[in-house]
Amino acid sequence: MKLISFTNSSYEPLATCAKRILPEQRYHLAYWEEWMKQLQQSSPTAKEKIRTRIEEAWSLSLDLVDFGQYEQTLLIEGYINDPNELKQQWLSELQSKVKDLPTRPLEQVKNGRNGEHTKDLDDALTTLSEVYRTDPVAQW
Repeated sequence: MKLISFTNSSYEPLATCAKRILPEQRYHLAYWEEWMKQLQQSSPTAKEKIRTRIEEAWSLSLDLVDFGQYEQTLLIEGYINDPNELKQQWLSELQSKVKDLPTRPLEQVKNGRNGEHTKDLDDALTTLSEVYRTDPVAQW
């Protein structure tokens, strides 16, 4: 939803970039949707595992549609669409694709846009920078 809204941004470099990324994102979303469908129609073990992971991610997912401390400035300048509208679109899309979403309301636990992250980000960055750290002076 965010990427689609960025295509209408008043900031032309952002709009141009979003338009270039959007076709690639559609491919990844289609892949994700197919996996979700298969897992949700699979064995009881697979269904339970995906339900557990959805429960885990639920409390952090509101961060996906948040713009952090500069949200109002971005909105006033026309860089983004109404964040509340984006949130509703995202939630509606999610409800159409994922069975048995948690019934508890979404709440912001951490805000990555403001530098608040879980340990998972540290683990991911460590893994993703592993090759670079083997030879930091190499020309990549």
